[in-house]
Amino acid sequence: MVINIDFQSSLIEMELTDRARGLTEKSIKKNNKVLNMFFRYLEDQFQISSLDQLKLAHIKMFKAYKKGEENAESYVNVFLRSIRAMCIYAENEDYMTQQENSTLRVKWMKRAKENS
Repeated sequence: MVINIDFQSSLIEMELTDRARGLTEKSIKKNNKVLNMFFRYLEDQFQISSLDQLKLAHIKMFKAYKKGEENAESYVNVFLRSIRAMCIYAENEDYMTQQENSTLRVKWMKRAKENS
């Protein structure tokens, strides 16, 4: 069962855990920036502000939205990686179960093949 925790609270907790794990300041700042962009998208598009409201469809729509902005696949994957890290953190803290962690079912963007 997903616990009702707002995104900002989960981000603060995740940051504390990341610092304790020894992640670099650069990695922590990147995760915060990327996740805050994702949270703003969820709030603006779906009025979602807590972990228990997050669904697989929201992540897939965000992925399509970022790709639709003509972002490189590698850039979109940066978002997916941070979103996945947040959900795995939530899973480890018992805020959600592995079955509820929809990020595990989201495919990475594949790099477009260049014509030679």
